[in-house]
Amino acid sequence: MDLCLGKSKSSGKADKSTVKSMNNKVLLEKLIASSNGNYNPIRDFSFQELTTATNNYDRERIIIQESGYILYKGVLNARAVSILKFGENYNSDNQYKFCFNNIVFGSQISHKNILKLIGCCLETQIPILVFESIELGTLADRIYRRLFESVSSGILANYIHGPRPSHFKPFLLTNRLKIAMEIANALAYLHVGFPRPIVFKNIKLSSILFDEDHVAKLFDFSLAESIPDGETHIKDAIPIGIMGFVATEYVTTGDYNEKCDVFSFGVLLLVLLTGQKLYSIDEAGDRHWL
Repeated sequence: MDLCLGKSKSSGKADKSTVKSMNNKVLLEKLIASSNGNYNPIRDFSFQELTTATNNYDRERIIIQESGYILYKGVLNARAVSILKFGENYNSDNQYKFCFNNIVFGSQISHKNILKLIGCCLETQIPILVFESIELGTLADRIYRRLFESVSSGILANYIHGPRPSHFKPFLLTNRLKIAMEIANALAYLHVGFPRPIVFKNIKLSSILFDEDHVAKLFDFSLAESIPDGETHIKDAIPIGIMGFVATEYVTTGDYNEKCDVFSFGVLLLVLLTGQKLYSIDEAGDRHWL
């Protein structure tokens, strides 16, 4: 396999070759703009390799299904991996941007609590990404595992993916505090470990995954940005994020910096320690989002 960041190989089909060349060009431009060409090497996988690795994207292999992407379990060369496929028919311009964000930031990052990017396939219109293996689902699975325990069969079971109850240990306070510390370390690394701070902008329960050793991994850099040189924040025309996790000042002004990530982490910590959904934490009045 070649590195994704080199010249593309000749493909059996002209359309794949053209798409791959265009994606290579875009990726190199974004990497140079973001990191001055300083990045970790990532592998180049073919579309056929990833199709085989996921058994033709078998729904039984789904780890997470969000509105714009699906994360699958896969096996490449006898190695367990996670394969991220964006939906090309779901606001494809945004999906293209989100995909390259994950490649650009993933190729710069090396931290035990951030899901490691292994490589990608540039032969498709929106590249398909390959990450290290995730074995124990998301934090949402871990906190709300009673959903699995209450569903034994029927239509609802088809919409619930990830590990079954037998994979879960009792969710003790020590486990919750360990997860909080691991994600706090990941965010601190993003904020202070680079010449320009990286703001994550996408903290939510499904952005925290677990490997086979129950280590928490921050995932999905679709919305992440580096704060420009000489600036203290990023200005968004339309604030975006997950309802309940977004800082009030960001919604009001559109200004985003590290403090907004810290606010979102605080909400995450509240949910993690109470085990309650956002709209049901305050039971004194009517249900509402924080």
